[in-house]
Amino acid sequence: VSGDQTMDLEALRKKVRLVEGEVFNRSYLTADVEGLERQYTDRGFFLATVQPLTRLNPDTKTVDVQFDVQKGPLYFVRTINISGNTRTIDPVIRREMRVVEGQLYSARGIQISTQRIRRLGFFEDVSFDSKPTEDPSQLDLGVNVVERPTGSFSFGAGFSSQDGLVFTASLAQSNLFGRGYFVNLSVDVGGRTNRYVASLSDPYFMG
Repeated sequence: VSGDQTMDLEALRKKVRLVEGEVFNRSYLTADVEGLERQYTDRGFFLATVQPLTRLNPDTKTVDVQFDVQKGPLYFVRTINISGNTRTIDPVIRREMRVVEGQLYSARGIQISTQRIRRLGFFEDVSFDSKPTEDPSQLDLGVNVVERPTGSFSFGAGFSSQDGLVFTASLAQSNLFGRGYFVNLSVDVGGRTNRYVASLSDPYFMG
């Protein structure tokens, strides 16, 4: 591995799937390039690239592989702008993010943030985009979401030997007021027994 005098070569070697003396595998080469790039983009080097250079020796049927690193400058996140959330308030999205304003750019942090926001179940699509700023060491992050319906209503009827004809209805909302509250209201009405249930949960209650 060349191009970065500050690297921990032994640490990088442990992340490389190609092994000296083993049969050359091009898919491993591709995976190694991606893995080494992540090693840098996860640590603030937004423009980092890794170029694989190969030297073939037909006589010995061997291939020398060199990974040339161009890590570029460090980048910090200046601002994070959220768009597309017509119902959900910004803090509900921001609290799921693992990238914050003022910290080093992290490709892994953005990946984890995307997964956490998707798991909320409030959005059909979630995407991040990075925009350069007038400061060469900073960039702005855009978080683009597409809202989806988060409520449900169900009803039905049945017959019980104890209660006779039974009517049931349920109303649920997983993003009440756009604040991430889950509320559920259900009613069971029978000949002898009536049951009413109301529940409200806040996943970030008391922090």
